[in-house]
Amino acid sequence: MNKILALLLVLSLLLSGCVAGTVADPAHVDLASDDRVIIQGQTNEGNDRVPLVDTISNALVDVSITHSQVHTEISFLSYFVDETLAAGDNITLAFKTPGRDIRIHLFVQFVTLVGGDIQVWEDVTWSTGGGTLNPISNRFRETTTRPSVLLEDLTATPSFTTTDNTLMNPGINTTGATSLHHIYTWGAKNKLLAGSARDTEEIVLKPNTLYGVTFTSGADANKAQLILNWYELTVVVE
Repeated sequence: MNKILALLLVLSLLLSGCVAGTVADPAHVDLASDDRVIIQGQTNEGNDRVPLVDTISNALVDVSITHSQVHTEISFLSYFVDETLAAGDNITLAFKTPGRDIRIHLFVQFVTLVGGDIQVWEDVTWSTGGGTLNPISNRFRETTTRPSVLLEDLTATPSFTTTDNTLMNPGINTTGATSLHHIYTWGAKNKLLAGSARDTEEIVLKPNTLYGVTFTSGADANKAQLILNWYELTVVVE
């Protein structure tokens, strides 16, 4: 009975998510011996859906949105480490978001030896061609991975382009910018501090906008790592 209820639920979800003009055929639904519900209905990617059913509870198995984006090759990270930070020194990663039909879902992580603070700035500016390139990595490594759509201006002065890099320490100007998020850390020397927040601190960024994420050291003889994590979601814009 539980499997029948799960099957009915999956069918209703599939029918609501099929590509326009295609309908899942109930005659092509089967409960396989490995407890997978096989549904031959076309998805937006042109592939069959294969929902998984837990063998003990018979409940549908799901994954988080952020985990799912790794599998679809649109989840990325960019990080930088500085082991010679004095009080007030910064690590900054900066970039421009792409056009209006793609949204960047960003969250930040950090590790610091002494302490400091991180700010996410919106509508910053910097000198054209400033900073150095910092690589972006796609989290999906099984095949040749697609590049990120983030833009930088160092290698295409003065226009912005996609190069699979962020800018490291371009000397951002925050006058008139908006601080979207400010995270503080405190600690004594040689007491490692770390912070991360994936879902609860996720920020959906504006398109065609300059952003800078800055870690500021709270004391001398500091070591720190700044990590940007994001996925890139195409949206329908009216």
